Amino acid sequence: MKKRWISLLLFSPVFIVMSFVGFVFFNSWYHVSPKDVSFEIQQQNQTYTVKGHWSKPLDLYRFPTDFIAIDTGKQGVPITMKRPRIHNHKSLHRSFLDSEVRHWLNEQKINTPSLTLFDVRASRSMQFSFTLPQGIDPSSLKIYYIHVREDPMDPLTFWKKRIVLP
Repeated sequence: MKKRWISLLLFSPVFIVMSFVGFVFFNSWYHVSPKDVSFEIQQQNQTYTVKGHWSKPLDLYRFPTDFIAIDTGKQGVPITMKRPRIHNHKSLHRSFLDSEVRHWLNEQKINTPSLTLFDVRASRSMQFSFTLPQGIDPSSLKIYYIHVREDPMDPLTFWKKRIVLP
């Protein structure tokens, strides 16, 4: 019986290290994709409520905030957005994040002067709403959900999914 306890004690560090390596490897490999999130849109006058739900668990190395990009086609149009934010959103280096997302949008040929970015907390279920000012045609609106991933020792990576209004 004493030899079993000694062998368990000697094997435990190896088991812990192998478990940690397996955990890191799995989470480096596991990614969610645009097909894993779905959106439901409800409209009431000029206010749109978007409910999103992930069909798979979110990746561990996701950034705590994702982004909603709204392109109205007209520069300087104010959009009122209500969305869940991370609890320490004021301490984020927002200008760096905005510039990284805008740089990626430029590469995707999406960034325009009329595009507005909003941060939204990344969670399994989400809901946000926005109100369009008068004179904006909803059919000309382009809305993108931008997911941000932050692998250890790697730069931020992004993907987008278009949200189409009814």
